[in-house]
Amino acid sequence: MAARLLELRLTAPDCMQRGWVLENAISSVELAAQLDARGLRPHRAYVAHGSPPSTAPASDLFARGLVVPIEGHRSTWYQLDVAETDLRATLVHHQRYLAARAAGHAAAVSDLGVHPDEFTAALGRMRTYCPVTWHRAKRLANCVSPAAGAQDGAFPSDPRFPLRYAATYKGEYYTMAGASQLASFLLRPSEALANAGLPKLLPTDLSVEAATAGAGEPSLQGHCPVALVRGPKGVAYAARVQSIKMGAREHAATYDGKLYLMANAASKAEFLSRPWRYCKAVLPAKLPPSDIELVIAKLPIRGYLEQTMSALLCDALTELATRRPLYPALSRRETALKFVALYMRAHNPKRRPPHLKAKYDAALLEYTDCCGAAEKLIQFQREGGSSREGYDIMNPPEDVQRANDMWDSILKRNIADFF
Repeated sequence: MAARLLELRLTAPDCMQRGWVLENAISSVELAAQLDARGLRPHRAYVAHGSPPSTAPASDLFARGLVVPIEGHRSTWYQLDVAETDLRATLVHHQRYLAARAAGHAAAVSDLGVHPDEFTAALGRMRTYCPVTWHRAKRLANCVSPAAGAQDGAFPSDPRFPLRYAATYKGEYYTMAGASQLASFLLRPSEALANAGLPKLLPTDLSVEAATAGAGEPSLQGHCPVALVRGPKGVAYAARVQSIKMGAREHAATYDGKLYLMANAASKAEFLSRPWRYCKAVLPAKLPPSDIELVIAKLPIRGYLEQTMSALLCDALTELATRRPLYPALSRRETALKFVALYMRAHNPKRRPPHLKAKYDAALLEYTDCCGAAEKLIQFQREGGSSREGYDIMNPPEDVQRANDMWDSILKRNIADFF
């Protein structure tokens, strides 16, 4: 009954000529659906934030983009002013649309209440690809892919996402990549659609889940085809290696039945725009080593030593071979082992406190002097000892005196004192 009464009033001559405004009249989804079935669809439905669910417009109005939220906490005059300003712009859009249709020109349809299902059913031969981008640069610009909304923060999951820059021409809908492409299409639609036709093979933008589950092994061993094609050619291997990058599952796409992984979002967008160029990429004969996380604790003994102490141990063994020390109270083997231990402790790169470094440096120096004490005394005796000419037994040379004192203390000293 309510829908019938509203239909009688809204179809009256004055409403048909001057339009109509309903305030708090549509109280249920069913009533809104009945009015829509009778051809009484509003140009706009204004809803204040915080409205009860019973007064919310029908979901069909949301799908058509006809619902405009207004700040409910503001005054009534503010809400009426916002509604009037928006409605004036909407009416201008409708008038331009009707004038363009009458003249056989293209017209924008983003604010005309076109349902996404109606839009999809009447898409032209370019489908969801931008005809202007294809005409100008022979690049694919899929206006419903996630990459299409990455630049302006839009959400491709919104069913009205393709209608942001949509237009109609000769009974078909077309969607553009941006505002500049839409303006160009509205001015010269025939030029943008001249020789329009998509390639037989089109790329598919994959989500991380789709790329991980059942997508198969990636082509090019997972390397980014865009980086390979755009990289330098005919230069040194070190320069070419810089252009060889591994792809990632979050930047995946398929083309001609093959899976490709790109290095970043920009490379993915470039691949989706011209996949026929990058699918021909070829890996070089020599590839750089893969970036594999190395778990040192799980390496075999030789690998563990190479990764943890090989450089320091080599330095210690080199110094040992150069000095060939011999501690008087120890064998050659014991002397060498203790020298290596003292050397590595003194040169430990992770020992940061200065006082500890000074302590172990002094211990290494003293151990080395002890090892050389016997050799110095033997050399002194070979040169004549205390009986050589000019030798003052009461005032011996400093190095000889130090060797004598050290020799006297060696047998009394515990070797563990060095450690």
